[in-house]
Amino acid sequence: MDELLHNDKPLIKTERLNKTYQIGPIKVPALRGVDIEIKSGEFIAIMGPSGSGKSTLMHILGMLDRPSSGHYYFKSRKIDELNDTELSATRNREIGFVFQFFNLLPHLTILQNVELPLAYGGVVARRRRERARAALEKVGLAGRMNHLPTEISGGERQRAAIARALVTEPSVIMADEPTGNLDTRTGKEILNLFKEINQRGTTIILVTHEEEIARFSQRIIFLRDGEIIKIVPTNEL
Repeated sequence: MDELLHNDKPLIKTERLNKTYQIGPIKVPALRGVDIEIKSGEFIAIMGPSGSGKSTLMHILGMLDRPSSGHYYFKSRKIDELNDTELSATRNREIGFVFQFFNLLPHLTILQNVELPLAYGGVVARRRRERARAALEKVGLAGRMNHLPTEISGGERQRAAIARALVTEPSVIMADEPTGNLDTRTGKEILNLFKEINQRGTTIILVTHEEEIARFSQRIIFLRDGEIIKIVPTNEL
């Protein structure tokens, strides 16, 4: 593990993070002065109603977007000062993403879908095939890897998406409403899978608007109108 993570320095830290969108002549604030710290190995939920800024915050933490002002540190590195090439390289190395609608390519097998991030990273074919198989075994899809996405269930598709996020061995997995397209039973299976992955050492940041889902985490960051209104350990709810 990175030497930085053996001390008490947070994996993720933001200072006075702001994000404002320009829509024509109107400025729309999405985040207002957000200060958070997340340690390596935590399971964090970001919760709030529609329009609270939770997805905007995830996009900035996931290095998919930049803040309008304030600072973002990842492993003590000042992310908001990176150029686009450095930002992309750091994101591809450190962050895995899981979304509500799976985002699997329908013409590729599950194994080929999971290999994609490694192909983009220049990993040789034999090695990326080995790593993709290992990731699929971790999520219980060893017997489904040669199927197309249309040939497996919604829950299995989300497991495949989680394997794709895991295959690069990221420091953090960021999941945006990952159970939103699943039935309740399957959703709980996916959340329990996230807990298992977290227990192996991967930091999880989960975005949701449902407290029942957020309770699978260790701490919940509650957002409203772009501001943090409280941060609560789930064992205190």
